[in-house]
Amino acid sequence: MGGLSRLSFTAYPLQILAASAMFLLPYPRRTHSILRLLPFTACSMVLGYFMFSDYPGQLTAFALLLGIIGFTLMGMFMAFDISFLEALSGTASGVSLQHISYHLVHVILFFRPDIPFTVWHELSFSLILTALTWLLFKERLKQVSRYPRQDPRLVIASVVSVLICIGLSRITRLSRDYSSVLRLSVSLYSITCCVMALFMRFYLSCLAQMEMEKALSERIREEQAKQYDISKEAADRLHIIHHDLRHKLTALEQKLPEKELASMRQALDTYGAVYETGEKALDVVLGEKGLTAQSKGVTMTFLGNGKDLSFMDEMDIYSLFGNLLENAISAAEQIEAKEKRLVSLTLERKGILRNIHVANYCKDPVPLCDDTLPATTKKAEEGFHGYGLRSVLETARKYEGNLKVWSEGEVFHAAVFLIEPQGEPGACTP
Repeated sequence: MGGLSRLSFTAYPLQILAASAMFLLPYPRRTHSILRLLPFTACSMVLGYFMFSDYPGQLTAFALLLGIIGFTLMGMFMAFDISFLEALSGTASGVSLQHISYHLVHVILFFRPDIPFTVWHELSFSLILTALTWLLFKERLKQVSRYPRQDPRLVIASVVSVLICIGLSRITRLSRDYSSVLRLSVSLYSITCCVMALFMRFYLSCLAQMEMEKALSERIREEQAKQYDISKEAADRLHIIHHDLRHKLTALEQKLPEKELASMRQALDTYGAVYETGEKALDVVLGEKGLTAQSKGVTMTFLGNGKDLSFMDEMDIYSLFGNLLENAISAAEQIEAKEKRLVSLTLERKGILRNIHVANYCKDPVPLCDDTLPATTKKAEEGFHGYGLRSVLETARKYEGNLKVWSEGEVFHAAVFLIEPQGEPGACTP
């Protein structure tokens, strides 16, 4: 690859830039991201211009390479709305992919030395590999971008392994016996190390995040169980108090003005609405969320038979309906038009299939970030879709069902499908 102009070596920073940007594409960009990126790209290209000029020593070349990586890192940090750790992780992944591409070229040349190959061919090969990586692992990259709380230990381990790999490649070239076989061995070693670095970046990072989410979900589940016990006891007490007040109000009908009696009856109807669906857990959660909806000026309606859920665990019913209604009420209360502050809940039975459907108006269209869950609008829940709908999905899958969400104009829909297990009553397939 000798005899190339100095300008041609600026292709090397472009490879790292393109690969790093590809790994960070799923993340949000800052305003004027291109303008923010340009000065750092220019600095990287200047270093690339001098990196191979008059072929400096390997240590000098390694120092210049670190400078290129550093400027690329700062460019990614300034162009994308991410933390420094995320920028570091994305840049390290980009360097890994570029290094894989570079050494794949040398593996090809080892077996086919007759192929004419220039640095521009190398650039093209790198860009093609970057594009293929995006096409093949786009969904995985998007999944990683939803988990902003990356483990610093995995990121640092990935960065260190890449730098050691690059450093060893440079040091090996100082050997007087830098034969084609040695170059092949170094290339295979480098490819292996960089693949492992990408493995840590994606698989292990997602695995650690999912473990953390699982522990958090279990903790939330425990808190919901405590809340259910409290709500159930409160609902029983409220039912008794409401029943007693109704009797006392009847006794006072001849002693109080009709206007005052009407006001008292309205108050009792507002705070004493009792759902009797045939399933205790459903009655509790409907009563609880019904009061919440009323306090926020939202009208909530329910149509269905709670007995159709007799095969479900009480806590599953409380959690599933609670999460669905909480999301719907939170969205409906943001609507300015009072006539659109509506939440509709229906439960339908078709043989062994149960269809739970919730519909509500939304202030803004809800973007879907995958086939199942909507992108959360709560800043605190970025990267987690909101544990509410994630919990709904887990509960649905426990009963061999699924969750589907979609938007139709201003209306957001969430449908849960459950399957009643065949066998002993009350038994469910975990």
